[in-house]
Amino acid sequence: MASVRGVRGAIVTAMAAGQALGGLAIAADKVSSPGHYSGYSPVLYDGYSLTSQYVTMRDGTRIAVDVYRPTLHGAVVDQKLPVVWQNTPYNRRSPSSAAQAMELVKYGYVVAMADMRGNYASFGKAIADAEAASAGNRNEWMPWSKWDAYDVTEWLAAQPWSTGDIGMMGCSAVGMSQWQAASTAPPHLKAIFPQDAPSEYYDWNGLTPRIDPPPPPPGPAGVIPAQDAKAVAVDADKDGSLLAAAKEDHKGNLATGYIPFRDSVSPGLKAAGYGDFRYNLEVNTFEHFADINKSGIPIYETTNFGEDMRVKLGVMVKLHNVKNPIRLVVAPGNHCNWSTDAKPNPSNDFDITAEQVRWYDYWLKGIKNGVLDEPPVYYYTYNDPANDGWKFAWQWPLPTQKTVKYYLAAGAPTAPTAGVNKGGLSAKAPTAPDAKDLYTVDYTVGATDRNEKGMTYTTVPLKADSAETGHPIVHLWVSTTATDGDFLAFLADVGPDGKVTPLPGTEDGKLRASVRALNPAPYDNLGLPYHRAFEADSKPLTPNQPTELVFDMAPISYVFKAGHSIRLLIVCQEIPRHGSARPTPVLTPPPVVTFYRDAAHPSYIAMPVNAPVPATVSLTADRRAVRIGFPRGLDRRYLQDIKPGSVKVGGVVARKVEVHDGVVIADLGGAVASPGKPLVVQGQFGAKYYYGDLAGFTGSAVVPGHP
Repeated sequence: MASVRGVRGAIVTAMAAGQALGGLAIAADKVSSPGHYSGYSPVLYDGYSLTSQYVTMRDGTRIAVDVYRPTLHGAVVDQKLPVVWQNTPYNRRSPSSAAQAMELVKYGYVVAMADMRGNYASFGKAIADAEAASAGNRNEWMPWSKWDAYDVTEWLAAQPWSTGDIGMMGCSAVGMSQWQAASTAPPHLKAIFPQDAPSEYYDWNGLTPRIDPPPPPPGPAGVIPAQDAKAVAVDADKDGSLLAAAKEDHKGNLATGYIPFRDSVSPGLKAAGYGDFRYNLEVNTFEHFADINKSGIPIYETTNFGEDMRVKLGVMVKLHNVKNPIRLVVAPGNHCNWSTDAKPNPSNDFDITAEQVRWYDYWLKGIKNGVLDEPPVYYYTYNDPANDGWKFAWQWPLPTQKTVKYYLAAGAPTAPTAGVNKGGLSAKAPTAPDAKDLYTVDYTVGATDRNEKGMTYTTVPLKADSAETGHPIVHLWVSTTATDGDFLAFLADVGPDGKVTPLPGTEDGKLRASVRALNPAPYDNLGLPYHRAFEADSKPLTPNQPTELVFDMAPISYVFKAGHSIRLLIVCQEIPRHGSARPTPVLTPPPVVTFYRDAAHPSYIAMPVNAPVPATVSLTADRRAVRIGFPRGLDRRYLQDIKPGSVKVGGVVARKVEVHDGVVIADLGGAVASPGKPLVVQGQFGAKYYYGDLAGFTGSAVVPGHP
């Protein structure tokens, strides 16, 4: 094919003249905000050229790599361009791979796709031996995976069509492979974009298979994984002999997506220090935090409120533990279900292509588009029409979060669409000496009938809208006739007509009682309850003895409307999700569980209700201005974004507002309230960025007498 030269110069000229080039759209106005991007990086090319080859790793293993280079009017662009690539266990040649490639290629990027070692057309063993498998690792977490990513990155940087500026992209397992790549700090890896990629696949709240048998092996030794039937040979492999050899090399490998969950590990692993279930998983990411932070590689991570808790919470944990430049989007879709330039998604209108191009333009092309100037968190709130539900935050959890306790209480026996007990949720702590509910564990509970077969506790209809963003925490006092039990909690919105709407996500929170022990987290866990779930922590319940269980639920951002009710739903049966849930052991007869709600055992759920930031108020020495102080944990960048005219002292708009050392000085121009009278101060953040209607502050003090 012929080559294209000087395209960028022509693009710049055309933009300056307000013209189009070769029929391609040229944006005149510059827009750069989450999910919206134009004027900085126009569509440059109209097609791509695909080639493939094997790339040899440091240990001699050959990895199949596809390379998509942009074309214009059928000609391959021969200038050096930045490269973005995926290390995938899901088939480099799947239909979605080409679609993803085309999304970026047209903006002036080379895109590469690699079959992860041991998968499809690449050579290698995905799981080297039984001991590696027993550690609870998926193939993208195996030790060689990060070094393969290093080697492929550096190979891409050395190609004649590459500028040497390399990024990575991809969702779920492909996102997790980016975290591993970052831990090795390849010199040319300049940015990553891991989507919906949790820190690990532990279920966070301690529901581990302590009394379950280990899972069966993924397949008999000597059998080629069935997924290899979809493998595609590289260009030079004309007769398919290399592909056949790669498949032969895969005999006995784990299939993509297989996750072995084991409570115990082999003697060899225990001798090496891998002695407990959770550690075997956390070692893969949390012990890499130091290496990732040392690398300094910028990271843009995403998640969706509609996916399971492991992903949502895992991504937010990374936000707190990674010190590199980092951004987070929390959207309303499901797992890896995003809108793109070519394929809008009705359930999630956030344009992930625009955001990827913004990120790579900044780090791989040096385009100053302001992406690092914005608050690091951009999230969606359900049932909030303002700004289409989207808002910024400088920190997570939000500084406007106020904990409100809803206690388990008696309810209305005739309440519609309620569970077996039809219980209530009350803002008042219980005072009765002996209040409880009995529940016979129902092992038939499923995702569709849990509202009828589980225990429900529901508030009276709310008098006003309640905006709740953060991490609900459950405190349950229970006893059971057995020595263990699973406790799963869900949240729902109950409408005035009795319609029950589960909050988005496949699960909310859960805990196996035997691993209820709370431990200090080995990382910043957002201040949430942490169950280490080590073997030494396992302790059976004493039958019929009240015991408190404390666990967090999935993060939420939801507005419960006036007239609606908040429902806490509890079941004692694990509900399977896409094949990876471990079943609750079935006991005969089914245990009887007691849920306590008396004065000595107040069970409740702590909800994260949004409220103004509390401020301290005092007069300056000359009594002409008010000093407004803020909680120590408030990100001080909020203070640089106070809305003009929003600061009021005693209802009077402050004439001048300044920020000094984390304190706001509101100049009253001599207007001071009378001595002995309350001095009420209020204000709003959001001059430049939208934080939501409740992102304000308020405080009061009594004006002292004159000296």
